[in-house]
Formats: sequence, structure tokens, C-alpha cells
Amino acid sequence: MATQNKNGWQYEKPLAECIKYMFENEISTDVCIEVGPPNGETVTFRAHKCILISRSEVFEGMFSSGMTECRSGPEAKIRVEDIDPDVFKEVLK
Repeated sequence: MATQNKNGWQYEKPLAECIKYMFENEISTDVCIEVGPPNGETVTFRAHKCILISRSEVFEGMFSSGMTECRSGPEAKIRVEDIDPDVFKEVLK
């Protein structure tokens, strides 16, 4: 295993800070969430399933149920229509 670079983003940082950095920089994301009204403009967020599952029983049910949207290829793609994109972004943070 390679040694962590002293100047790396993980070095001496708490877990929460590293997770936030990974979200903000889209590092190793595995789900794409399109947020917006049914016939309107959408905003796309890339996130991490394991983090969503750890914080939300709704996402746990969604990703554990075998929904087609959650199994499509190497990256799941889902649509959320009932929340404002700015509010959803704050939820993800």
C-alpha cells in the first residue's frame, strides 16, 4: 500500500471533512441524482450511495430494493422531482 502524501487532502483531516471534500470534488461518486420539476429544468448532483444510505432510510430502501434506476450500469441514475435543487444540495451537504 502506498504511503499517503503529506500534502494530500486526507492528511490529518477528520472523516467528515474528507467526505465533504469527496462530495464537493465528485471523487468516486457512484450515483447521479437529477433534481427538478417533472417538465422543468433539472440540476444534477453526483453523490455516494453508501453515505446516502447511512443517513437516510428512504435512500436505503431505494438502493436496496433493486429499482432499475439504481442498477443501471456502473453508476446509478435517479430522479427527484419534489424538492427544490438548492434545498436538496443542502441536504446532501
